[in-house]
Amino acid sequence: MKGYIAVISRNPGTDPDSGDVYEVRFPDIDGCVASGPTMSQAMHEAERELNRYVHEVTERGADASADLPDPRPATAMLGEAEREGAVAAVCVRPRAAA
Repeated sequence: MKGYIAVISRNPGTDPDSGDVYEVRFPDIDGCVASGPTMSQAMHEAERELNRYVHEVTERGADASADLPDPRPATAMLGEAEREGAVAAVCVRPRAAA
């Protein structure tokens, strides 16, 4: 299965004592976002969200690869990451559905 680019942004926390929040978004999949207090935790949650999305598609009885949107090439995502002021962008490959 192909991988999806995750765009990672750092947002200031709303509470001065809480610190920053990292948000991870998969621009090719509407609504597939996650966040966490560290980049590592945010990425962990993002992987879980992506795998949950793939599982839900598969549970509907459809072939996951047919219903999932085609990921854009990484080069096309660089501009999006830059526009968002992202701190990083990584490719995440969902686990194959069982």
